[in-house]
Amino acid sequence: MSKDLIEKCIEYGITGEAKDFLEGMENVFDKVSEEEKEANEEVPTMYGWIKENIDSAGLEGFTDEQKFFFGIGVLSSELMNGLN
Repeated sequence: MSKDLIEKCIEYGITGEAKDFLEGMENVFDKVSEEEKEANEEVPTMYGWIKENIDSAGLEGFTDEQKFFFGIGVLSSELMNGLN
């Protein structure tokens, strides 16, 4: 698991199966990213992707933790769509 994601898990108290889920998501994200990197596309880390997307989503009024989980949901959907 990346340093940024570990830090978020600690900050938000994510443990056990939820942490395992995030680690699995990151593994899938990294595999998809490898293909894009081979196509000479610049790809952020999973946390970087989440941050970029929540920053551009205009989620004023939400806490950073809520924004993070929103980003996880969006990324999860994107990964599932990409696998189908």
